[in-house]
Amino acid sequence: MSQIDPNSPLRILDLHNTKHADVDKRLEDFYLWKGKGVSESVVITGDSSEMRTQVIRFLDTHDFKYVVDRSNTGRIRVIG
Repeated sequence: MSQIDPNSPLRILDLHNTKHADVDKRLEDFYLWKGKGVSESVVITGDSSEMRTQVIRFLDTHDFKYVVDRSNTGRIRVIG
């Protein structure tokens, strides 16, 4: 499993302990309001396939480019 360098400016949104009903609001706050201009980031979804689907739907809707880590499907790297 690859690790995220704690000294990196990469922003991380950890959705552990987030209710599914609150996911879109957290994503909107992170990417559309507070995160304008963020070029790369990571979303941690954990093991929930429903949460991963919600995140991917949001990213697709807002035309973000992303990669789902094959060795850790609970992590989505947003690249633009």
